[in-house]
Amino acid sequence: MTRKFPAKTPPAGVFNAPRGRALAAAVFVCLFWFSCGKESGGTEIPPEKETAVSGGAENRPAPAMSVQDALRLPEGGPARRMILEKGNFWTTGLPGFGDNALPALSGVYRTTSQGGTEHGFTVWLCRETLYYSGWDTRTGPGDFQILEKRPGDSLLAAAAFNETWTGIFSFPGSPPELSQNDIDRIISIYRSRFLYFLALAQDISDISLPAQADF
Repeated sequence: MTRKFPAKTPPAGVFNAPRGRALAAAVFVCLFWFSCGKESGGTEIPPEKETAVSGGAENRPAPAMSVQDALRLPEGGPARRMILEKGNFWTTGLPGFGDNALPALSGVYRTTSQGGTEHGFTVWLCRETLYYSGWDTRTGPGDFQILEKRPGDSLLAAAAFNETWTGIFSFPGSPPELSQNDIDRIISIYRSRFLYFLALAQDISDISLPAQADF
C-alpha cells in the first residue's frame, strides 16, 4: 500500500528567504520607476479621441443637386455642360427612318447656349445598320461625318461613333435653338465620352449614357 504524505510547508512565522528577496527587488523597481516618472513630469496617456455622433454634420448626406445647379460651372471652367435629365433606357423606334422598331439606348439632356439660355436635346444610341434616305452629309469636327435631316421643327443629326454604334441627336427648333458650332461640339464631345465608357464595359448590360459632359 502506498501512503500519500502531505506537502511540507514552512511553519507559521518562518520567512522563505529566496521568495522574500525576489519580492523585495520587485517592490524596489516599481518604487524607483514611479519616483522617476514624477520628477521628470512623466508621460500622460491622452484620453481617447471623441468620434462624431451618427447623424452629425459630418455624416449628413449632401443635398440633391438640381439640373439648374449642375449646369452652373465654376469660374475658369469649361464653357458649358450637358446633363442627363432623364432616360438611359432602351426604346424602340428611331426618328428620321420612317416606321421602324429599331432598338436604341435613349436619354434627354439639358444644356445652355452661349447666352446662358437652357435648352434640351434627345440622344439615341443604336447598334443596328442604318440606311439614310433624305439626309445631308457634312464634315464635323475631327473629320468624322455628320448626317442631318430636318423633319418638321427640329434638326436630326447622326454620327457614326465606331463600326457598331451610331448616335442620333434631336435638337428642337427650326432653326435649332443651339448654334451649329454648339451642335458640332456636343456631338464631338459626346462621341468621345461614350467611346471611353464603352471601352470599360464588359457586357451590353454595362453600357449606359454619359451622365454629364463638359464642352
